[in-house]
Amino acid sequence: MVVLIVFLPPMGCGGSEDPSAERYEGLEVGRTVEFSSGIAVTLEAASVMIPPEPQTLAGPRGEAGSGSFDLATQLRQEMREGNRLVNVRFSLENTNRIGKGPSWSLEAGQWEAQGANGPPLEGAPIGEAMEASNPHPDYPYRGWQEELAPGKRRQGTIPFMVPEGTELHVRYTPGSRDAGGANPLAEWDLGNVSKLSQDQV
Repeated sequence: MVVLIVFLPPMGCGGSEDPSAERYEGLEVGRTVEFSSGIAVTLEAASVMIPPEPQTLAGPRGEAGSGSFDLATQLRQEMREGNRLVNVRFSLENTNRIGKGPSWSLEAGQWEAQGANGPPLEGAPIGEAMEASNPHPDYPYRGWQEELAPGKRRQGTIPFMVPEGTELHVRYTPGSRDAGGANPLAEWDLGNVSKLSQDQV
C-alpha cells in the first residue's frame, strides 16, 4: 500500500474535470490542481532510478562503497524481479493569503500509485542511502511533510516500486471531504514506466 501525505484545491488542468466535486482525472504531468482548501499541487516529473554497473561501485581495494552501494544493490535486485523504482516529483503551494488563511498539515492527505486496473502499488522505503543518492536534491524524500503556511511553496519526491510495463497513474487525495461529503482527488497519467526518463544512482 502506497500512502504519502499532502493537501490540495481546483485550477485549470486538462483531462477529465468535475470542479463541483473537486475530481480531476487523466491529468498530464506538469498540470496543477488547486482544491478549495487553498493548497495547489503539481505533479512535475517522474523518472526511474537505475543502479550503476557493479564494477563501478568497488573502492580502490575492491571493498563496497557506502550507502549508495547498498541502494544500488537493492535496485539491481528489484530489476531482476521485474520492478522499477519510480521517483515522482511534485510541488505544493498554500495559496491562501498571509494572515487570511490557515496553515495546512501536509500529513492530512495521501498519495498512491496504481496500474491501469490494478491495486495500489507498494511505496519504496526511504532511508539515509536513498536520500543521499537522490538525483534531484531540490525534491527531497523527507521534510516536505511539515506544516505549509499561507504564501509558502514546497517540493518533494515520492518513490514507488512499479512493475516493468505498468501504465502508471498517480493520485492525490486530500485528507478532508468536500461540502457534499465526497473525497476530492487529482490523478495524473504518467504512461508506461518503460518510457520514463532515467536517473542513475
